[in-house]
This record gives sequence, structure tokens and C-alpha cells, in this order.
Amino acid sequence: MRPIRLTTILALGFGISIVGCTTQEVGRVGSEPRTQIAYAATAKYPGTKSPAQTSDRIQVAAVDDVENHKLSLMNLNDNTIPPSTAWINGAYVYQLPTIPPRGMAEMSYADILMAGPNPGDLKKTGQSVQKVELQTHEGLYTVQGPSKKTK
Repeated sequence: MRPIRLTTILALGFGISIVGCTTQEVGRVGSEPRTQIAYAATAKYPGTKSPAQTSDRIQVAAVDDVENHKLSLMNLNDNTIPPSTAWINGAYVYQLPTIPPRGMAEMSYADILMAGPNPGDLKKTGQSVQKVELQTHEGLYTVQGPSKKTK
């Protein structure tokens, strides 16, 4: 009788964990705030060692929606962009999921964190977005813009 109860308890516990997982946003790298904070705390801007490069394979444009405190990155070509890191103003960081061909990734200013041991967010500091770069496993790439979104 005990093995049946133990199995039932394990099955219920497993079922609960499956239900819990389905509520998370699918496909977003580091969707949990703790993951983003931990990453930002140890991130180091790669542009100090080698400047951002241009590429025919990675072409991205940034659109800054100042009014709604959001930044969008649009993949302008037919190549998938692997999970990567967006660097804003060389000091703020955000982990991105895969961006499909001609797809887009959007992030809130409140989720864009300052790299280093005391990460604050872009919204609280009130900085404007001046420069956006994309770091993949192959290097650091320039991003076109940012363009400012208007009504």
C-alpha cells in the first residue's frame, strides 16, 4: 500500500511542477528576474577589448519607445539570431531569446539592468538609449539606430 501512496504523492508533486512551468513565458532567456539580476551582476561589456563589428549575417535595428519605456530589436534579415545579449549604452544589459528571421524582441526599460555588482535598471536611472549592440557567441555587433518611436 505504501508504494502506491508514494507514487501518488510523487505524481501529484510532478503534476504540480508541470503546471507551474506552463505559466512561465516560453522562449525567453532569463525570464526570471533573479536570472537577469545574476547575469547583470557578473556581466562585463565586451566592447572595451574589441569594438563592435558589422555583419551581413547579423543585421538588427533598434526602436526606442520612450513614452512606453520599451526597446525593440528587429532582425532585418533571413538568418536566425541565436540567444544573445543586448548591450545598451555600453553599460546596461539584457539577455535575449532567439530572434527568428524578420522577427522582433521587445524589452521593458525596467528589465534592462546595469552591468556590475549593483545593477539598477534603465527606467530608474532615466538615461536615454544612445547606442545598442548585440553580443552573440561569435562577438559583438553593431545595431542600427536607435530610432525613436513617435505616435
